[in-house]
Amino acid sequence: MILVAAMAVGTLAVRSTVPWLSDLRADGAEATLVMQTVLCVQYAESAFNPYLATVSVALPVMRLRRLHPGRRRIGRQRGLIACSVVTTSMAIEAAWIAPLAARDSAWVDVPTIFAVPMLPVSFSVAGGWIALAISGQWQADPGWIDRVGRTVGFAWIAGAVVQWSSDFLLIHGLP
Repeated sequence: MILVAAMAVGTLAVRSTVPWLSDLRADGAEATLVMQTVLCVQYAESAFNPYLATVSVALPVMRLRRLHPGRRRIGRQRGLIACSVVTTSMAIEAAWIAPLAARDSAWVDVPTIFAVPMLPVSFSVAGGWIALAISGQWQADPGWIDRVGRTVGFAWIAGAVVQWSSDFLLIHGLP
């Protein structure tokens, strides 16, 4: 039920960003194939990020609700660490966006709040996994919650790589 509620919140976030996503089209006939591809990638990321964000918050709640392994082993699981650092990173991002939104700043509007920043979140996932690997605590649980958590962590990192690639193509305009 927690996962269903998380997906519902993700759907609400996607539906509230639809008007903003419609602005991602290139105007005019001079839009190159690279520009069209970059805009499609940005559209896909903007539609996929809210689901990834809500599942990242829901998985630690689900894992801590049912303590299958001991508390010490839970802290060593890659999936839980990935989702926990994503949740923390998004909370830090929300901490500076919320006051701007409350003051009705021109810098923040409702669709911007739901557009989760990929780069800081992916760096936090990579940092959490590097810390686990260096400390020798890198363990995987055979359960589905940890597997989904690892998949979510890899999706955040892959999304950042795709975003870097599309930004590179946008800046350099390769044919």
